Amino acid sequence: MKKINGYVCVSTSGEYLIYLFGKKVDESLNQSYENIESNGFTLFENKKEAIKGKKDLRERSDLDSIKLARLKMNIAENEKDLEQLINKTDLVAIMYSGVGDRLLGKYIEGMPSAHPIPGAYLRNNGLKTFDDFDETENTAREIVRQAQCKAGFATFNLKYLDE
Repeated sequence: MKKINGYVCVSTSGEYLIYLFGKKVDESLNQSYENIESNGFTLFENKKEAIKGKKDLRERSDLDSIKLARLKMNIAENEKDLEQLINKTDLVAIMYSGVGDRLLGKYIEGMPSAHPIPGAYLRNNGLKTFDDFDETENTAREIVRQAQCKAGFATFNLKYLDE
């Protein structure tokens, strides 16, 4: 099980979009942050780094708000790990594509979907996770079938920090 535990900047843009920013891994970038869906889910290691990222993000005119949060994810890496997730809640499916990874959760009425894949991108559904394994598994199967990408499973636990 790959354990991810650290800090993110949760940034909103417009009516639906929510971006999660963590530590930059692309050295060609001139900022301290990078979207976790494009940096391999690399989070800020400590609150000080996250505060610096938040400060840098404030310079962007396309973001409406920026909050700090603690994010914990357990990403299944094999069948044994997957079995540990069967009775969990707060699950996401992961679409591993060549242009970045995408986190998917449940579809929320009135919000954008990931059609034709069941569910919705987490960044478009208010960060709403799946409630059970079956929903997550169905979405993962459709990621493989329709998007023709590798799919994964993970727990997703986000807690906003008091600032």
